[in-house]
Amino acid sequence: MKKHNLTFLLLASLCVSAFADFNVALDYSGSLAIHLDGAKVATVTPSYFLPGWASRGYAGDFKDYTGDEPIEAIGGRNDDEHRVKMHMSYKLVGSNALTLNYVFTPLQDMKAHSIHASLSFPSAQVAGRPIYTDGKQVAVTPEVLQEKIHVFAGPTNQFAVDSQAGRITIDFPKKLPVLWQDSRQWGDSIGLRIGANSETPESWEGGVPYEVSFTITFPQNIVFDREKPIFITAGDEWIPLKSLLEIQPGSALDFTDVVKIHAPAGKFGWTKAVGQNFEFEGMPGVSQRFYGVNFCFSAHNITPEQSEILAERLARLGYNAVRYHHYERNICITNKIGDSTQLNPEKMVMFDAMFNAMKKRGLYATTDLYVSRDVYATEIWPDQPDPKEKIKGQNFKRLCMLLPSAMENWKKFARNFMTHRNPHTGLTYAEDPSLNLISLINEGTIDVFGNPAYNEDPRFRKAYFDKLNAWLKTQYKSTEERNNAWDTPDLPEILDKFPEKPGPEWSRDLTKFYYDLESAMFREMNAFLKDELKCKALITNLNCGGIRAWSMKARADHEYLDNHFYVDHPSFIKNPWSLPSRCSNESVVKRGLPGGNSLSFSRYLDKPFTVTEFNYSGPGRYRSVGGILTGCLAAIQNWNGMWRFAYSHGSQMFSHRAATYFDLVGDPLNQAAERAVICLYLRGDLPEAKHSIAVSIPENQLEDKRNEPNPSAVPGWQKCSLLAKVGIYHGKSDSKVPADLSIPLGYDAPKAKNAIPYDDKTMSADQLPFLLDFMKKNNWIDQDNQTTVENEIVQSADGRFTIKANDDIMILNTPKTAGAYAPKDQTVKTDAVTVTMLDTEATVWVSSLTDQPIPSSKRLLVTHLTDLRNTGDKFAEKARKTILRWGGAPHLVRYGRAVVTIKLDDPQKATVYAIDLSGKRLNTIPAKASKDGLEINLDVKGTDGAQMLYEITVD
Repeated sequence: MKKHNLTFLLLASLCVSAFADFNVALDYSGSLAIHLDGAKVATVTPSYFLPGWASRGYAGDFKDYTGDEPIEAIGGRNDDEHRVKMHMSYKLVGSNALTLNYVFTPLQDMKAHSIHASLSFPSAQVAGRPIYTDGKQVAVTPEVLQEKIHVFAGPTNQFAVDSQAGRITIDFPKKLPVLWQDSRQWGDSIGLRIGANSETPESWEGGVPYEVSFTITFPQNIVFDREKPIFITAGDEWIPLKSLLEIQPGSALDFTDVVKIHAPAGKFGWTKAVGQNFEFEGMPGVSQRFYGVNFCFSAHNITPEQSEILAERLARLGYNAVRYHHYERNICITNKIGDSTQLNPEKMVMFDAMFNAMKKRGLYATTDLYVSRDVYATEIWPDQPDPKEKIKGQNFKRLCMLLPSAMENWKKFARNFMTHRNPHTGLTYAEDPSLNLISLINEGTIDVFGNPAYNEDPRFRKAYFDKLNAWLKTQYKSTEERNNAWDTPDLPEILDKFPEKPGPEWSRDLTKFYYDLESAMFREMNAFLKDELKCKALITNLNCGGIRAWSMKARADHEYLDNHFYVDHPSFIKNPWSLPSRCSNESVVKRGLPGGNSLSFSRYLDKPFTVTEFNYSGPGRYRSVGGILTGCLAAIQNWNGMWRFAYSHGSQMFSHRAATYFDLVGDPLNQAAERAVICLYLRGDLPEAKHSIAVSIPENQLEDKRNEPNPSAVPGWQKCSLLAKVGIYHGKSDSKVPADLSIPLGYDAPKAKNAIPYDDKTMSADQLPFLLDFMKKNNWIDQDNQTTVENEIVQSADGRFTIKANDDIMILNTPKTAGAYAPKDQTVKTDAVTVTMLDTEATVWVSSLTDQPIPSSKRLLVTHLTDLRNTGDKFAEKARKTILRWGGAPHLVRYGRAVVTIKLDDPQKATVYAIDLSGKRLNTIPAKASKDGLEINLDVKGTDGAQMLYEITVD
């Protein structure tokens, strides 16, 4: 067995303001968060990688630590076979240094790629900046994610990086292997992994300690803190809220007339993909957008009477679409051993009624034909000894590409479901135009969610390598030819694992293999639906990640494109989908771009694009601004459909629910934020960008050896996505790109009328000055547009949407919806609305509820959102990143005040009402009319509990 022992010194020298202190917080897991003036500088994190690069962290006791008491923690999840114990101690050194000591001890003999501590940075801190070893510059961290993510690897006595906060230098007492890795394909992180690191898992001896020690020294004083649990309770800071679900008809919250939904869904025939838009065959030339929510699990199992109530509620909330998700196990017979594909007649009675209730009220439907159905192993491998064994859903998704038995199982369920006749509509689901959009497999991209070569199921690995080996024989005449191409002379003919340290042609072959797998699967499934089942719905796939050359090329046959994004998606510490969990809980506005911005580059500019899952998830405290940010991004980009994940994960949709990760039914704050999306995107308050930029992918991107085999299609000039429509075009070199400007991803890419020639900088942030200059010279944006290269300001081309990242301010300025997100004590002015935040950061906006702009509208809705939690929520730290326990009723709203002044044509004739969550008027609110407009003092502490919503009428 290999023994590991490591000691090193980390010295961080940061050039910062002479008056700033570094805030350093040590949490229960032995991790440190380092901030300067409220901005994250870096984190120090102990962790390890199991085979297949499954990352594991540590969780200590969630308690009040006293003094310098050490942290004892166990790494990994409770169901892991191999785990690591950590002992962490620390010592403050003077006023500006901290010594940390980690001792890692595997609890048993195990294999791992590494057991380490890492120093990680937000990408903005270090992207485009040089790194040094032993005093010499060795590389520049790429502005944009590249195919090669290991920027530097090797032994050194010293490592340094120039960050935005200054140069950080790491000194070691002896040469030590380090890895500087660009991890942006998994999250917004670039960092240093210190110590043993191996592409193939190494053996670690159980019971043998492995020590990692270092000292962090700062140029200024540090404010050190040890985190301790906190509880959310009612009081001066948190105000109880009366939660209501049903919307009063005709109230200010009844949006049926605001968005003018037509019913029933499907009345204008099938949905067509026409260029980048959806249209109904009975309404040619009129583009259509869809906005809705997801239902999951037993949310599909409600009574017909409840379905009618729910459908009416959703219509009044302003939705025109729903997504039936994680539905198979709730409509299938689940105890029929050996066959998971049969529909349950009793459950289908409920599903059919729910579908019909939604359709009657104009809500279109989308779904995936595989999400999470429990498939028996014998359905895939008939000779398996345990007839009750079920395979993991993520494995089944990829087995559909690898084994005919999995493909046939997928078809069997699809046939049973799509040919089922709904007695209420008289149509099968294949015949119903209200089920207009279908994804084949939910989140089944083969190189997402773990490397398939390291899959824990040996049957899966065999299927994978059998397919890979068969494919390689179609590419090479001999094993010798293959090995010469990969620069791996000793590889056997039949592979059962990935090669170690192969040449670049291995990566090219792997991406071509994935492209061929996905394309073949899509063609077979699509032909089955279209030809055998006569389904006229539009078909897509690959709705998770995959913004790289091979997966973007594979989308070429899709009728529309789909993807997902989350802000503050939970990361689970001990058990999947169980507490405790973590989220970043940091301001998205301060990051400088809306959540999901990178998804703009996963759409084709000549096809419609949807986002069937997104959320600003709980317990993230910045959910309040998520509605405006998402609505603006989707409107500017002319996305064609979006579905919030989720409305509910269960049937309890008719009484109080605690606010948890995703469900709107239990989160009145996120539900209130939805009205911003509906106004900006579905109603169209913010227009789409007039001009477009295409990332142009040559048809032979994967084959041309001059090109990177699988580069990211997400550029370093992402802020342009708020100035112009952006997306992908893939085609032959002589084809015309349907955009105003094209930027190539590789050699011989097709061109638009205006085209930038290819070089290694075309996708980097170095292009931003040129692009801004180009836009101004060609009158895409005004000369006074605030978007700049030097600071973190981005403003839409029409000036109606602005993010000022350094100030943590977002400004919305459209004729019918206007407002801002800002920290406390900040004032933001728009053409019609001025807002001053008091007490805490908040999002405040005003929307006209008529066809008129704000000044002349006779009815308006004012929304004031701070944060919302449950009574009794327990967090591990004051930043509320780690939730330990969900509380219950009542919901609590964080106290805050704001002053809003609205320019109205007749402010003297205005009346302001506080309204509850149903839209019912509670009481009038004093307001001051003047030449500047109508001034209203908003206060979360209302006469009837927490207050978030206000109605204004003008007689």
